[in-house]
Amino acid sequence: SKGFPAAAQKSEPGDGGKQYRQRKQMEADLRRLRSAVRNYETEIAGTEEELDRLRKQLEIPEIAADYEKAIEISSGIEKLNTVLDGLLADWGEATAALEEE
Repeated sequence: SKGFPAAAQKSEPGDGGKQYRQRKQMEADLRRLRSAVRNYETEIAGTEEELDRLRKQLEIPEIAADYEKAIEISSGIEKLNTVLDGLLADWGEATAALEEE
């Protein structure tokens, strides 16, 4: 869990200052969540592009025939898949938190 903020508590009637602060905090939390979601989406897209690039390299006969190069690229793909899994999990948490707000 990334510690995304929960919705602000309901205010009692007559505590306008507290209500205002809670509303402002909730708005700030929503901005942070939206920003986090956008950032994750950008990172996910970049990671997917890099994965595509590496996979295409493995299709090049000269690279596929070079055992060491193919292993190096395959290792990079494996690492990026792990990174992508983490990004997708974090994005899912941020998106779920945003939907709760």
